[in-house]
Amino acid sequence: MLVSMVLGVLDEQAGILYYINAEHPWSVLYRDGKASFLEESLQYRKLGTPGMEGSLSVKIFRLQPDDVLLIGSDGRDDLEIQTKSGEKMMNEDESLFLKVVESSDGDLPDILSSLEEKGRITDDLSLLRIEYDPGKSTRKSKVSKEVQTLSLKAKDFLKNKNNPEAILAIEEALKLSPENQTLKRDLIRLYYRNSDHQKACLLLDSYVEENPGDTDMIYIASFCFKKIGNFNRSLELAERIQLRNPGIPANLAHIADLHYRLGRSEKAANYAKLSLELEPENEKATEIFKKISGSI
Repeated sequence: MLVSMVLGVLDEQAGILYYINAEHPWSVLYRDGKASFLEESLQYRKLGTPGMEGSLSVKIFRLQPDDVLLIGSDGRDDLEIQTKSGEKMMNEDESLFLKVVESSDGDLPDILSSLEEKGRITDDLSLLRIEYDPGKSTRKSKVSKEVQTLSLKAKDFLKNKNNPEAILAIEEALKLSPENQTLKRDLIRLYYRNSDHQKACLLLDSYVEENPGDTDMIYIASFCFKKIGNFNRSLELAERIQLRNPGIPANLAHIADLHYRLGRSEKAANYAKLSLELEPENEKATEIFKKISGSI
């Protein structure tokens, strides 16, 4: 038996959707009066398909306030339509549902009525509608003039390669606007660039949880925690990257190194092998293999 599915988890506070699609009808995003498919290509075959073993990857999507997600069964497309000549035929236009969503303004009862007007629904139809409303507290707030001034000063300091003064300016701005994620991100990058990894990690620990969709910073955080010797936290973050973007040789070698440091030689060897299969010249993965061979 083969089963299609969409499986997702929505972080309501951050507005991040984590999902996988196993050959289910593509999810629809309705934003600013325009409907579009969330997926762009086939991710997985149906559950139970023979020979489909492999690594799992999780897609992420950041929702904006008032975005609407519509997920449904293939009954939405399986319409028997009558042509102008009176002939009956099955709908083959996958974009028809997008047009229905737009004309119905994303409203479920109106979508159903519109589909019934277009033709006869020949299969079971189920539709799920999710609207993202983060509330006023999480919407963007205005930046004070004082914070803007300090940010401009920091940029001038950076132009003159005066990193210490730039750091002081951003630190002062962040005290005035502690929830400003842009300031926090800039300060983390400066700390990391200046090899102040302890301070960078202090900010990164909260930043990656407040901004779970910022994959680039999660990657930096993993290396930063590795530099201060927190290998377990570093590995946890590296595995997040692997779930989202499997097959990055540098990250696979990074994971291999972390497992080696944690005394897990077998796992280290497996990840090093995966890295070298994708990038035979990867020096880090080669180095780990040599270390493991030398310890046997």
